[in-house]
Amino acid sequence: MVYFYTSQRDLVGSLNLFFSSTPQYYIRSCSSYRTNFLTDLPTATDKVWRVTLTRTSGIRLVVHCNEVEVINYLISGSTCGWLDWSAYWSRSIAKIQFDSSDTATDFYRPLTGNWVIQDLKSKIRR
Repeated sequence: MVYFYTSQRDLVGSLNLFFSSTPQYYIRSCSSYRTNFLTDLPTATDKVWRVTLTRTSGIRLVVHCNEVEVINYLISGSTCGWLDWSAYWSRSIAKIQFDSSDTATDFYRPLTGNWVIQDLKSKIRR
């Protein structure tokens, strides 16, 4: 799980990835429940994740795994189960934090330009 914060450490949201028999994700401050990935994840053991949050046409969370787009989610009133989703996701993200329970992440490397996390490398340990 990776948390997204403002520069004042106010929570924006988080992205949780679940590597069970059916891989799923959960977008905190938006999702009401876990969602199955709509495409199969690449089969390689080492996975490089690129997470991007754009605001060019609404608020959109896009996730790539080994250069394959696996999530393209419009964060909006019609897709979020949280009534106050906008109070969170409209904030500017300045910091990220990995949860201490995260056992899959080896490292991350932010890139300039599109924000949120870029090149998050993890290994699935089943």
